[in-house]
Amino acid sequence: MKQIIFFFLLLLSIQTYAQQKHLAGVVTRDSLSKTPFNTWFQSNYDAYTPHQKHLDVIPSQIISSTQIEIYFGTWCGDTKREMPRFFKILDQLKFQAKQIKLIAVNGDENYKQSPGGETVGKSIYRVPTFIFYQQGKEIGRIVEHPVESLEADIAKILTKQPYTPSYPAFALLDKWHKEGKLTDLNQSARSLARAIDATVISSSELNNFGYVMQAQQQYAVAEMAFRIAANLFSDQPESWSRLANAYLLNGKLKEADEALNYAFSFQIKPEVMYEFLDVYYKIRKKKEEKEAKP
Repeated sequence: MKQIIFFFLLLLSIQTYAQQKHLAGVVTRDSLSKTPFNTWFQSNYDAYTPHQKHLDVIPSQIISSTQIEIYFGTWCGDTKREMPRFFKILDQLKFQAKQIKLIAVNGDENYKQSPGGETVGKSIYRVPTFIFYQQGKEIGRIVEHPVESLEADIAKILTKQPYTPSYPAFALLDKWHKEGKLTDLNQSARSLARAIDATVISSSELNNFGYVMQAQQQYAVAEMAFRIAANLFSDQPESWSRLANAYLLNGKLKEADEALNYAFSFQIKPEVMYEFLDVYYKIRKKKEEKEAKP
């Protein structure tokens, strides 16, 4: 096993990745008309035809009194698909530029964060996220992709019809976070897993939430999210490697080592081996640092 691990570490150490330029922070729509972003923005904008029947039900006075924040990533496939369509609809509804704020987020270790901190407290776990405001209060949001269609979802939000965005588990995790349940030492991850089981679509929701908490250095909250994921998706080795990393970030070396050892008991797909080896290397480094201390 050690020979395999070091072999993959060697491969990882000699790999290089081309870094593409991406937007980050508060930007203007004009930024999307420049290379390389115009290649996907303009083509998807031109190719989309909104369904007018949904837009006709939105009163003009509601449109003029609505503000929109768009959180997106120029590295994100969902952004490249949905955001040009969204702007085509806004243009048809005659939204003004001053009503729209664009915030580009990172996709690296500063996961879904913006340099100016605009994402903090906004619960941005998937992009694109379109948030609608009236009189300074959020009235609804579209998360990553529409439930029905962008036009239908926008119409429901602006006319204040019942609407639940994609990935409802995020709302429950946010609620628990605000209530302190995710950092309560007396709270069982197993009981929370049972409570959220019917709401979770896939492990990626818990992972996304955990990664965002880690990017915001809320390591105890992230740990609980990954513990819940390991309870619900215990047959997935990635659940355990991610939990191991969460333990490590939260200063729990022993637990991290145990979780990763359990992850390696599974048959791991070669294409995701790098993730396991990255955690393995971090744990080994921490062990060496600990042993080196007098």
